[in-house]
Amino acid sequence: MATTAIFAEILIVGLEAAAWLSLLIVTIFGTGWIGSDELEGWEALVTVLVLAAAYVLGIVIDRLADTAWGELAWIHRWRKGTRDEDGERPSVPVKRLTVMAQGGAMANFLEYQRSRLRVARATIVNLVVAIPIAAVYVGRNTDATGTQLTALILVGVGLLAVSIFAAARIQEAFEKRLGEAYEIAVRLMERGT
Repeated sequence: MATTAIFAEILIVGLEAAAWLSLLIVTIFGTGWIGSDELEGWEALVTVLVLAAAYVLGIVIDRLADTAWGELAWIHRWRKGTRDEDGERPSVPVKRLTVMAQGGAMANFLEYQRSRLRVARATIVNLVVAIPIAAVYVGRNTDATGTQLTALILVGVGLLAVSIFAAARIQEAFEKRLGEAYEIAVRLMERGT
């Protein structure tokens, strides 16, 4: 997978995390300490620093999401696969490495699907953290009614449900295509191609 694509996927996840982290900071400390006059002329440097911090946050959230998703593997049938001649079931990493060794369009397509899965599952983690932070922020800092606050939470939970559904569907498609690509790669290796 191209380095640019990996950078972009981690940056997207990090910017999501930066949004809820910023909201958490202003929820705790308020906004009175933020002065735009002091930053005048430093916009480019601040932008670079924010992007760098978002990238680091993206790496951390991606790893957390990967670990959490892996812990729920039994739900998502993550280890599903065909049995080889010894009756063993090759794991997803073994299948991936086998397909990647063959390279080509199959490997590129699977890495694209995997990239989408990484963004989807990291978005789940970001939403799990962002929903309560947003609710507390809105509850403390606006004149929102209980109904409006409930609506905000319901929208967040709806986005979370859609993200979980999307990640599960992407996972299912990835596993199916990976299994097919693995079988093709094994046949090609057996033929010496």
